[in-house]
Amino acid sequence: MWRPALAVMMLVWVMSPAQAKSYYLDRADVIAQVRPDGSMHVQEIRKVVFRGSFHAFDRTIPVPLGASIHDLAVREPDLAYREEPGETPGTFVKRVTRSSVTISWFYAASNETRTFILEYDVAGAVIKHADVAELYWQFIEPDHSWKANASKVTIILPARVSEGDVRAWTHGPLHGEISLHPDRVELVCDPLPSHTMVEARVTMPAALISSSPRTDHRRALPGILTQEGKWAKRANLLRIKAGASLFLPLGLPAAGGVIVFVLYWRHGREYEEENPPEYVREPLEGWKPHEAAYLWRWGTLTPRDMTAMMMDLVRRGALRLIVKKEAKPMLGGLLGEKEEEAHYLERVTDFHGDLSPAEHYLIDQVLFAGAPEGVPMSLKAFAERSRANPTKVRSHFRHWKTLAKMEAKRVPLTAPDSEKAMSVGMGVGFLVFVSSFALFMLLQAPTAFVSAFGGMAMMVGGTNIRRRTPEAAIALHRWQAFRRYLRDFSRLRDYPPPAITLWEQYLVFAVTLGVADRVIEQFQELYPRMEGGQAGVSPFPHWAMSDGSGLGDAASIGSAFSSLTSTLTTATS
Repeated sequence: MWRPALAVMMLVWVMSPAQAKSYYLDRADVIAQVRPDGSMHVQEIRKVVFRGSFHAFDRTIPVPLGASIHDLAVREPDLAYREEPGETPGTFVKRVTRSSVTISWFYAASNETRTFILEYDVAGAVIKHADVAELYWQFIEPDHSWKANASKVTIILPARVSEGDVRAWTHGPLHGEISLHPDRVELVCDPLPSHTMVEARVTMPAALISSSPRTDHRRALPGILTQEGKWAKRANLLRIKAGASLFLPLGLPAAGGVIVFVLYWRHGREYEEENPPEYVREPLEGWKPHEAAYLWRWGTLTPRDMTAMMMDLVRRGALRLIVKKEAKPMLGGLLGEKEEEAHYLERVTDFHGDLSPAEHYLIDQVLFAGAPEGVPMSLKAFAERSRANPTKVRSHFRHWKTLAKMEAKRVPLTAPDSEKAMSVGMGVGFLVFVSSFALFMLLQAPTAFVSAFGGMAMMVGGTNIRRRTPEAAIALHRWQAFRRYLRDFSRLRDYPPPAITLWEQYLVFAVTLGVADRVIEQFQELYPRMEGGQAGVSPFPHWAMSDGSGLGDAASIGSAFSSLTSTLTTATS
C-alpha cells in the first residue's frame, strides 16, 4: 500500500520545482558612454533572480545601417566568459547579420541571484548632422519575456553642455521618466514590464562629435522635433487612455455609489420616533396577521402568513382544529401499532362573524374546495392533495396573496420621496451598468467591466432606498415592541404573567413575527403554573381533542402548530 503513495509523493516532489520555475530581473541597468569620435561604449548590467534551474540567456541588439559592434564581452563580477561554440557554462557565442548582433551566453543557475554584465563598443553610434549630433539607440530589446523591478539607462555625454543644448526623448513604457543633466541623460522605468523596449533619442551640439562614420550635411533638428512632437501627442493620448481605463471603470461606480449612498442617507432611513416603547403587551387593536406581515416585510406575504390567517380563523371561531389520536402500524404491523396525533380542520357552520375576501377565499377555495359538507378535513390529506396538484395550489396561493395585499394596505406603506429616490438610485446603477459596455468598446480594457459589477450592485442597493411613512413607521415600532415582549416576557420580572386568554392571540401573531417556537417554549414553561388558576379558562377554546375536551396540553399545541405550518408550506412551495 505504501509504495504507490511513495511514488506519488516522489512525482509531486520532482514536478513541483518545474511548475514553480520562473525568473525576473531585480534590476536592468545600462550605462552608455558617448565618445567624441561618434562611437559608444555600452555596459548592460542585469541582476537576475532565478526560481528553478536555467542555463542560457539571449540578447539581440539591432544595429542601424552604417554602425557596427565590436569588442563584445560577457562576464559576471568574478568570472569572464569565453567565446567558444557549444553550451558550456561560462561561455558565449554571437551571431552577426547586417542589421543585428545576437549574443547567447551559458551558465548553470538554480534558485539563486546572479548578475550578468554585457559590454560592447558601437562604432558610428552617433550621426553627425549639420546642426546637431543625434544618438538614436535601443538599449533594452522589446522581445524579452522577463520583467524588471527597476530599470535605468544612463547616457554619458562626451562633454558637459549648457542647459538647453541637449534634448532627449524616450520611447517605451508610458510611465518612463527622463531627466537631463549637464553631463548625462537618465531614463528611469520602475517597474519595466515584459515585452517592452527602452529606446532613447538624444540630440547634442554637433561640435561635441569631432568625426563619425555616419555624417551628413543636412539640418535634421526641425524634422526630429516635428516627428517627436507627433509621437509625444500619440503617447499622451495613450496615457490619457491608460488613465481612463483605470479611472473611469473605478470612478464611475465610485461616483454612482456616492449618489446611491446620499439618496439612502436622505430618503432611505426609517423615520425615528421619540421615546418609542420598549415593550407592548398586546397586538395592535384591530389588526389581522396578514396586515402586520404586510407592514413588517414591505408588502411581501409568505405561506407563513397564510398559516397565521388560518390560525386566526380558528381563534375567532370560523374554523375548529381537532386533534385525534390514531393508531399507526409500525413496519406494516410487524412491530405493532403506536398512537399518533392527527389534525383535522372543521368549518363552523354557525359562525356569524365578518370574513374578508382573502379569508373567504382561504376557506372556500384553498382548504375546503370540493370537500364534503360538514366533514372535518384531514391536514395530512390536504398536504397529499397539494403535492398531487402543485400548480393549482400555487395558483390559489398567488390569488390569495393578491386579495390579502389589497386588504393589508390599512396605512400608506412607502413614503413618496423614498419611492422617487429608489427609482433614481436604480436608474443610476443601470446607467453605470450600461456604460461598462461603451467603456469596453472605447478603451478595449477588461477593467471596464468593473463598472458592470458596480452598476449591478447599485441596482440591488437602490432597492433598499425606501422607508415607511411616519404613520407606518410608528405602527412598525409598536409591532417591534410587541415582538420583543413575545420573545422576552418569561424573563421580565416587572411584568405580570399574561392573561391566559391572550395565549391563542399571541401564537397567531408570533407566527407572522417569526417567534412562534419561542412563544410555544415559554407557554410550556408557564402554562402548568397557570392551569386551573383562572377559573379553568382554556387558552385555546377552538382547538379541541376528538372527545370534545379543550386542547390545553403544550405538546399538542406545538404539534398542531408544526402540522399547520408544514402543510401550508408544502402546499404553496
